[in-house]
Amino acid sequence: MKTMKKITALLLAVLMLASLCACTNLRSSKAEWGYKTDAQEYAIGVYNYSLFSAYNQAYSVISQLQGEDFDSEVSILDISATFDEAKGEEKALDFILSEADYITKNIIAIDNLIAENGIELDAELEASALEQAKKDWYLGSYYEEYMAYGYTAAPYKDMLEPYGVSFESFYESSYLASVKQNAIFDFFYAKGGEKEVPEGEIKNYFEDNYTSYSYFTANLYESTTDATTGETVNKALSAEDQKKAKEDLELYVKMIAQGSSFDDISKAHTAAANLSANPAISNVENLENTALGEEVKIALEGMKDGEAKVIYVGAEDTTVAYFLYKKPITQETVSYVASETNYDALLKELKGDEFLDYIDSLTASVECTRNESVIAKFNPAIFEEEL
Repeated sequence: MKTMKKITALLLAVLMLASLCACTNLRSSKAEWGYKTDAQEYAIGVYNYSLFSAYNQAYSVISQLQGEDFDSEVSILDISATFDEAKGEEKALDFILSEADYITKNIIAIDNLIAENGIELDAELEASALEQAKKDWYLGSYYEEYMAYGYTAAPYKDMLEPYGVSFESFYESSYLASVKQNAIFDFFYAKGGEKEVPEGEIKNYFEDNYTSYSYFTANLYESTTDATTGETVNKALSAEDQKKAKEDLELYVKMIAQGSSFDDISKAHTAAANLSANPAISNVENLENTALGEEVKIALEGMKDGEAKVIYVGAEDTTVAYFLYKKPITQETVSYVASETNYDALLKELKGDEFLDYIDSLTASVECTRNESVIAKFNPAIFEEEL
């Protein structure tokens, strides 16, 4: 599935404090509009936020491409790269201006759909979005987490106001726009929607793309702490101990094949290894998005439903054995899909691309007027000036 781009991307944009100075005389009056339609005006701050986000997208692409050769003191505007596969290579400046225009029109397209279809926003979700936007604006993203570790969060206010972005424009362009986009998606695809997806299709998608698995690990090494340096030292178990551990694990595989349950096996392992708690982990997920290591993922993908398997991961002195069990996914379908959260996530995976293509098509045909004289004041070079 495509990334939920444009509006959602604004929420995830990297705010690069190292390259952007938070001091400038640029300000925008609420009376200054950047874009307008027959129904609504959009403050220049909405465009500025789009420009800021587009600049950071370009900055991220170029810095990653150049790696250690990247010079943060050099302007990126004349550097060419492929920012959009559909367009091929282009100058960063051209991409930024085009993308900022597109993002702004994307917001307009969403507002048009809301108005045309009389879609009402969930008041609770809207209030929650506003509250989170205020926290990020005045305190910074992940403020509590940063403070817990003794770090200082960077308020969006300090980063965006110098470039003519007010709180209202920030909120309208990001959190509120995201709430609107989700409301439109539900209007079309959720239960009772114009393009409601049959539950059977959701269930089929789940069974075709998700995996139910359980596992526990066993270390074939032991760790000690060096009394002098305090460093952790790993040492492989003796050949005899490794042989015994592997024989036990292979026995568990045979027991699964003969009808034993994974729960029985994990309890037997817990007792045999003298563990204080059962180490078994179970999960149901799309392995394309798993946090499991690549070797474990590949092993699970190659297993049959109801099969158990042991794989060994790591170097000789840090080898970890994974006892894997793949549960028949059909045994999970009813309970998994019954969860509203899971159902909504599956629906977005299944129809997300179709929805985004639809929004893209509407964005491309948006009719609006640009306030060129005001927009011209906010060239992307403002993000690179020493102010």
